[in-house]
Amino acid sequence: MHRRRQRRPVLVVVALPLLALGLTACSSDNDVDSLSPGYMLQKDDPMGFVACRDVVLAEDADGDERDRLLEAVAAAAASAESRSIRATVDPPVTNAESERVGPSQRGRWTVDPVALREGCLEAGFAIEDVADNA
Repeated sequence: MHRRRQRRPVLVVVALPLLALGLTACSSDNDVDSLSPGYMLQKDDPMGFVACRDVVLAEDADGDERDRLLEAVAAAAASAESRSIRATVDPPVTNAESERVGPSQRGRWTVDPVALREGCLEAGFAIEDVADNA
């Protein structure tokens, strides 16, 4: 019985910091900028992937189609979790705000296509992915 009493406080002391770390990683202010093993932009940041894919497609478009695509790209980039992608929109968007970006807010942001392309590469986007997912 004496041993049980010693284990509970030790388990609590070990479990609480681990729980806090887990919750911190899931918070709304946690940016996805990790190229950790198993990280895939398409699965871990789908809106960032859409912004990257569509900015590459916009390079081949002209006129109104290009403008329409860039408007959609800006909204997708604003809702991205990857800081390097989200940082390319104007006005700036925090990670917590990006969760509330919806299609009805298109036109609220602009994006620098060159900076976005660089941010996409930094986030792990591969240009070859466009042909596979267009």
